[in-house]
Amino acid sequence: MKFRTQGFTLIELLVSIAVIGILMSYVVANFRTNQKSGQIDGAIRQLISNVSMTQTWATAGKLTNGTYPVNGYAVVFDAANKKYTINRVEADKTLTVVETVSLPPGITMSLCHSSIVNVTTVFPCASSKWTAVNSITAIFASDAGLTVDPDKNFIGGILQQTATGRKAYFYISKNSGLVTGDTL
Repeated sequence: MKFRTQGFTLIELLVSIAVIGILMSYVVANFRTNQKSGQIDGAIRQLISNVSMTQTWATAGKLTNGTYPVNGYAVVFDAANKKYTINRVEADKTLTVVETVSLPPGITMSLCHSSIVNVTTVFPCASSKWTAVNSITAIFASDAGLTVDPDKNFIGGILQQTATGRKAYFYISKNSGLVTGDTL
């Protein structure tokens, strides 16, 4: 008598399910890590883009609240509250918030400034040449260029993803108005 086997044995099915389970756990873990890494990339790109946009608004003129601001626009960085605001600088030098940008959950901000002349080889907040601060105001005006509080040559900061430890930096040159940054 001939027995014809069709299908799989129970052991073969269990081994296959175990292998698929192990592979899926690896894929999900990598997906979550990459998702968090992408979050810091997106946050630094958005920050640099918003600062550049604020510069453009100041030099080209951006109509907000039905008028052009007399003294330009400002970006105020607030490390303690993990946010920055884009503001109009009114005639009396007060700031009116146009937009508030909060950092994504799990991302922290450290701010610093420096009086050094050449910052190209030193990352912000990474050496004794930088002084840590809790907030920084950068005012962009079409006629006066960039005004920084505190009044230093460079302002900058580090964004850090708390779950992965991944960091990104940015800095703004008072002299040239250059805004740059990248992930570390």
